[in-house]
Amino acid sequence: MSKSLVLLPTYNERASLPRVVPRLAALEAEVDVLVLDDASPDGTGMLAEELSTDFPRLSVLHRKCKEGLGRAYVHGFQEALRRGYGRVVTMDADLSHAPEDVPRLLEALEEADLAVGSRLIAGGGVEDWPLPRRLLSRAGSLYARSLLGLPVRDATSGFRAYRAEALQAIELDSIRSRGFAFQVEILRRVLDLDGARVSEVPVLFRNRRRGKSKLTLGIIHEAAVEVLRLRFRETPLPRREGFKAAEPRCEPPSVGVIIPLRPGAPEPRSLETLESIACRRHGIHGIEVILARGECPSRQRNAAAREASGDLFLFLDDDSEPSADLIDAYLEAFRREPDAAAIGGPAVYSATGFRERLSAAILSEPLVTGRSAARFSPRGSPRASDERELILCNLALRRSAFEAAGGFDEALYPNEENLLLDRLRDRGEKIRYEPSAAVTRPAPRAGAELLAKVFRYGRGRAAQARRRLSASTAARVSAALAVPLFLVAALAALPWTPLPLLALGALLLSYHIALAVRISTRRGPRVGLAAPLLATGIHLAYAAGILWGLLKRLPEPRGEVTLSRRAFGVLSSPAIKSSIPERRSSHVQGQDGRR
Repeated sequence: MSKSLVLLPTYNERASLPRVVPRLAALEAEVDVLVLDDASPDGTGMLAEELSTDFPRLSVLHRKCKEGLGRAYVHGFQEALRRGYGRVVTMDADLSHAPEDVPRLLEALEEADLAVGSRLIAGGGVEDWPLPRRLLSRAGSLYARSLLGLPVRDATSGFRAYRAEALQAIELDSIRSRGFAFQVEILRRVLDLDGARVSEVPVLFRNRRRGKSKLTLGIIHEAAVEVLRLRFRETPLPRREGFKAAEPRCEPPSVGVIIPLRPGAPEPRSLETLESIACRRHGIHGIEVILARGECPSRQRNAAAREASGDLFLFLDDDSEPSADLIDAYLEAFRREPDAAAIGGPAVYSATGFRERLSAAILSEPLVTGRSAARFSPRGSPRASDERELILCNLALRRSAFEAAGGFDEALYPNEENLLLDRLRDRGEKIRYEPSAAVTRPAPRAGAELLAKVFRYGRGRAAQARRRLSASTAARVSAALAVPLFLVAALAALPWTPLPLLALGALLLSYHIALAVRISTRRGPRVGLAAPLLATGIHLAYAAGILWGLLKRLPEPRGEVTLSRRAFGVLSSPAIKSSIPERRSSHVQGQDGRR
């Protein structure tokens, strides 16, 4: 006998049953199947008996009459517990739930008491559903989540996996819901168990190909009423002593994501993506997000790092949109390089208009930005790196290394990460570039917006040089000032000889032709033709920023930082998502600026 049982409730599913059973039998993760037939008039129960001769792991539970989905599942759960199964999966028999997703739900039970196949998190979705059905599904989940405070995005999903211990603890006989409200009621009951863990697994729901949907107006009405009943129940749901929540297989790392925001700015859109990553990901203890509001990003980040509890810090910007596998990529990179102190990935610019595409092309072009082009597009393979390839809007550091290096220099912005990475390198720490760990950001518009941004980078580089002149900073400052200084010298020599100016002109012309040809082949002729002019403006803006920073100090930081926390993932409390009141750090001050 397998340790896992799949429950298939059926009522007039004669057309679908012969298609779903062979696919379940073919799974590498061996599962037994129990058909719960409510005396189907089309003979589904008898067909299931016939199929059991070809599929020994299939058995049938014949029920006397149709009593609703909830009663069928309760009967099936009780039978599963009586037979001694440790894990129980519930799914539809009409192939709207893919049997091939069953192993992923079972895998999630290694660290959870209930795994929910979710349509509403990143990676999940629906296929061939009409618009009214989509709207009804989302409205139903929102209704249940809002009234009952459920920390699960897809509260009405029936594709689930349960640990037997959770089913034994929730008093199955006392469940009242008979229809689709059963899914909401049993979810609430599991969450009411002390220490219970719930995880969401992304799945694709497909519209049934055969047969007729069981969803009726009567069932919708019953679900609405039952959810209200659960909301206003007078006594808590019954609990049994001795319930033991699922324990993680090992103590996984926790990730603290730190995002600086301006005062009054809305919460970043990346929170939804991070929540979906945490609900889906089983190799982490959870994701804690610290939002730091203020006017000095370097100090905001330090204040957030002091409050964060993660083993790893992931620094993002408010406009950084993490990819669905960002956390996976960083965890895998740290596993490959256990001695690495810092690992960073590219921040790829997303561009819609011509001016945004032009900016993205220029910044990711090595002929313009050198090794720093790896900051804006994935380049090469994972490798040892330094501050020239890493960018603070997508940078992961070990907490211990960050604290040992003293955190960010709060008098710097931007370029605070460059000085920190130089300190780590001087301490002998390993710094790595991981091209697969990518975020996306909106590209700045070519013109004044981009040039102002580059000017600030140059000013920050000069401020860094004034505080600590490293070899890479000296090389960047020298390279940025070389052409303007040579131009000044050539113009000064013009009364005597035009050769220096002609040589410089020939060199720049060759560079611009090579740049135009290179970008044209990659981005199209229109972008390629405009690239040389913008590249010249970028070099001049960076040089001007360096000169300004060498001659004038950055303004002193001022202002306060306000912190707020969000926690996502399979955590030790029943809630998957929680928040704490904002905390104000009065000793933290800052300056204007934005990465």
